[in-house]
Amino acid sequence: MARNASISITFPKKKILFTGTTTRVHPRGHLWLVNDSSPVTITLTIGTAGYTFDDGGAGDPTQAFFTGSSPNPNGYSDCNGEFSGLALSAGNTVLTFTSQNSNANKYFYQLNFLDPNGNSVSTTDPIIVNRLV
Repeated sequence: MARNASISITFPKKKILFTGTTTRVHPRGHLWLVNDSSPVTITLTIGTAGYTFDDGGAGDPTQAFFTGSSPNPNGYSDCNGEFSGLALSAGNTVLTFTSQNSNANKYFYQLNFLDPNGNSVSTTDPIIVNRLV
């Protein structure tokens, strides 16, 4: 059965804080999916007013979520089909995607945001760790 992981992102004192109860979440955004069944639908919700995911001004969710198998990804990759279903909500405060969670790999990701003044803010190399197969 597919699993859902809901994660909240807040910006206390200009820091980025991740919290969630449905999967193991590190405050800096590391996601451990090792105990979750496959696939996992991940919903990231911004909980601080005025902040949004940065869609590049074009409604493009791939501008908000960069992924890769090495640190500092510079664009979105589905990582050989590992990630799919990338979508942003109206207002760009909720980002949803699916991890196939089908291998024991580790993936780096970067989330891109806009603060209330329109300045860019990004995460620094959090990881997604898949379950052992």
